[in-house]
Parts: sequence; C-alpha cells; structure tokens
Amino acid sequence: MPMSAYTLCAYVLLACGAASTQPSKLLKDQILGTGDFIVAEVKAPDGAKSFPFGEKPNGILVFTPDGRFTQIHVASDVPKIASNNRLTGTPEEYAAIMKRSLSVFGTNSVDEDKKTVTFQIVSSSFPNWEGEAQTRTTTA
Repeated sequence: MPMSAYTLCAYVLLACGAASTQPSKLLKDQILGTGDFIVAEVKAPDGAKSFPFGEKPNGILVFTPDGRFTQIHVASDVPKIASNNRLTGTPEEYAAIMKRSLSVFGTNSVDEDKKTVTFQIVSSSFPNWEGEAQTRTTTA
C-alpha cells in the first residue's frame, strides 16, 4: 500500500515552528522550521498502528519557507557495519539498515482546510517514491 494511504498520526517534534511573537494559526506557518523526531506513528487504513522506526527513533524533519522539506528517520537500533566501511557491509547489514531508516526530500504544500501536507518527492532512499505526491493528514 502506498504511504499516501496512511495517516500521519503523530510526528511529534521538538523545536519546530516559526519564531514570532504572535503564534500563527496557519498550519503552513506552524510546521516551518526544524524538528527532532520523538515518535513516528503510522496508522494504516484498517486502523492498525505501527512504529516503523521503533519507539525511540532518531530523525529530523525540516520545512523551509520556500516550500521545501527533508526528513530523515533512523531507528535507534540500526546495526553498525562490522567492517567500519559503509561500502563493504554484508547483505544482512544492508538489509537491516534499509528496513530501519529512510531519507526523503522535495517540496511540500499545505491544505489549510483539510489540515494536510502534501510532499512532492524529488528523491528518497526508497527510490520507488521518487516523483510521487504523498499527502499526510496531520493531527494539528
């Protein structure tokens, strides 16, 4: 199932949001900035919840004023490569790392009425997503 069919239930971030004396009520302003992931919970269409990067993920999500974004997720339990060389890992090490990490970047747009953010993906460590538009429903 494409990620766009999933609901973004909780992207709890620290230090995210526009710096101003008057907090904006617009979602596009509220998401501006850089945030560290506290939890990445995904809800499938059948209601099942999962934590694809574990209960304590590492990661960052950045939204820029000109409509660009980047997100990087890495589970806290990804294995180290025994050779200490990222180009000479074993197939098992690469598989474990791929399953527990993700990087994506591109542009974004916000639908204020629907409280959604749509990512137009330029590139991703999961190459199947390149060129996709993915809409996330926020809980804001």
